[in-house]
Amino acid sequence: NLSKSPFFVFKYEAYIIWSFFNMLSNRVANVFKAQGLKNGDAVALMMDNRPEFLCFWLGLSKLGVVTALINTNLRQSSLAHSISVASSKAFIYSSLYSEAVNEVTSSLGSVRLFNWSSKPRSSVGANEINLEVLLKDAATTVPLPSTKVGFNDKLLYIYTSGTTGLPKAAVITHCRYVFLAGAIHYQVGFSCKDRYYTPLPLYHTAGGAMAAGQ
Repeated sequence: NLSKSPFFVFKYEAYIIWSFFNMLSNRVANVFKAQGLKNGDAVALMMDNRPEFLCFWLGLSKLGVVTALINTNLRQSSLAHSISVASSKAFIYSSLYSEAVNEVTSSLGSVRLFNWSSKPRSSVGANEINLEVLLKDAATTVPLPSTKVGFNDKLLYIYTSGTTGLPKAAVITHCRYVFLAGAIHYQVGFSCKDRYYTPLPLYHTAGGAMAAGQ
């Protein structure tokens, strides 16, 4: 029964099972492999809290691509800096933030823009790539990364708040992510019968690793 044993519950009504979650992340991996991204490359991600947020960075991680998790409150110079400082080759963002992205497009150089929306639409901006179209036709099998992804390789960039300057990217390796998720799991004593409620942003450590890692 899906309502009794979901993998992810979103806004109390969208029940997500693991097979769907894994399938979407595989689509993401195949899309960006076709775009030429490989182990060690970085992609910036700016999206509101929703299951797809996790699918995007999980899919990229299957290629060894590092995802820079962008604070959705950032605008103008802080936003442009956070994308650029990670040496991002692409920028995935929800259509909710199109206006903010348009303000910094001229500062992003050759960064490719992938606009994603949860709602059907007919088109995107002239300099944007419609990500839903690419995902719709992508394979759902796991693609092979260009080189083997190691336990100590970079997984995510999570940013500091930037209280004394512009945000700084902290490195989260695969090893560190497992440690963060595992530490809270064993300290609290979670089991498969528990549900972890998080209203925290998934672009930061508490929400994106301690909670999502369960």
